Amino acid sequence: MKKYNLTFLNWIKKIYWNLVRDQLDCYEEQSRIKKTLEKYKNRISLSSPDRYFWRSVCQYECQEYNRELFKKIIYNLTSAVLFFFLLIKIRPRKTRVVNKVKCEYLKVDNYRNLLIPQAIAHKVTVAEPVKHKYLLAEDLFFVIQLFYRNQYFSLVLMVRFFRWIMRVRPYLDAYEPELLIQYCEYSPTSSLRKMYLNERGISIVNVSHGEEAISCRNAFSSFDEYYVWSNIPESVHSAMYVESKNRFQFNPCEMLPQALKLKKTIVGLLWPADKNDSFMSAFISQLYSLKDCHVVVRPHPSPRYSLSFYELNKILKLDVSDSRHEDIHEFIDRISILIGASSAAMVEANLRGREIVYIRTPELDAFRNYNEYYQRIPFIEVESLASYILRLTND
Repeated sequence: MKKYNLTFLNWIKKIYWNLVRDQLDCYEEQSRIKKTLEKYKNRISLSSPDRYFWRSVCQYECQEYNRELFKKIIYNLTSAVLFFFLLIKIRPRKTRVVNKVKCEYLKVDNYRNLLIPQAIAHKVTVAEPVKHKYLLAEDLFFVIQLFYRNQYFSLVLMVRFFRWIMRVRPYLDAYEPELLIQYCEYSPTSSLRKMYLNERGISIVNVSHGEEAISCRNAFSSFDEYYVWSNIPESVHSAMYVESKNRFQFNPCEMLPQALKLKKTIVGLLWPADKNDSFMSAFISQLYSLKDCHVVVRPHPSPRYSLSFYELNKILKLDVSDSRHEDIHEFIDRISILIGASSAAMVEANLRGREIVYIRTPELDAFRNYNEYYQRIPFIEVESLASYILRLTND
């Protein structure tokens, strides 16, 4: 089995992203969103574009609220190091590009798992990946002036905004889009991105990663167009004060056929992402009871969640669907039932006609309170996982 060879930079990134994963429970998150709204309601109601600066501040502070002091210190120190690396990426504008490629929608995030809704697919230009990323001096002045004008300073938020500009600047110098497609509802820079692009005559289009819960993670995000998965009711966005001029729902599997029926029952099992210690302990104990059962386990694509599974599987030796080599829909095609905690993959499997069963978590209980979709889906307790799968495979 292939091992992850993390470079020093990847190791730093792993630490950096682990630091941003502190989360509240559902009811605390809703309370925190409302408190943040009260604190900044006058700022986000401004008539000037600076209202988007303050919407990003709201999203950032919501996400930061539950972070431990130690993690905040490390997070800020990491951002300080990244800031100096960003400074060497600044270059002056030498010549004005006159032969820009004009297009309606431009997609610059070249990852295979990021979707383009079918309704706009024929209008989308997919940019060729760039080798060199950079900032212009005018970008540096724009960001610093923006933070100074609003008398608010956060090195973390500033660095994240700079990093995004550095990624898109080469494309904006080569293309002339009307709308830029992004996948950033979880980023506190979402509203800053809208402000930056709108000032350059470009609209921002966000395509949802998958299922969305009422949480601080994407509260107060702002877009011109928002394409959300068909199982997300508008009330979820309203509860988070998400703002978009146009909101569209789409089926993320709309361009794929229904999964074929299989003669033999093969159970797919998703390795949980970012669950608490007691849940993971119970989940792993259930896996030990499945060593002699044909179950295909799908670890999360992110190493920060899946590395622990690969270590465990040296003992268990379960069948694995490796996301580095097998697309999620290839996995769905070769299993007949999918079991897992809350995940976009569960929704995709259901949309493609596979039977799905959720493992009960506090997150799922919260979803069932405000999203009708989850009220229709069966679920089991994690402690009964092994017995449930054994019953399926023995029928």
